[in-house]
Amino acid sequence: MGRPLDPRADYQDWRDLLTDAEVRPARLHDARHSAATCSSCLMVPTRAVMDVMCWSQASMTTRYQHVPPRCSGDGAAGALVPAR
Repeated sequence: MGRPLDPRADYQDWRDLLTDAEVRPARLHDARHSAATCSSCLMVPTRAVMDVMCWSQASMTTRYQHVPPRCSGDGAAGALVPAR
């Protein structure tokens, strides 16, 4: 902690995480799009998403959030959170 990350080691950690989770290979940047999209499906307020993603303009949400039709409207959280 408190030291710069080694970009190669950080990328390898990311790849290892994906492998362990049995998720297809993806760029780390793709995780930002996934996080933004999930936050939209879970109806997280735009201002909160902006704070977490370190965006200064709300227009960034249109660039990063790719909301499938099943996540728009009532009950959108149910598309991501399985029923118990």
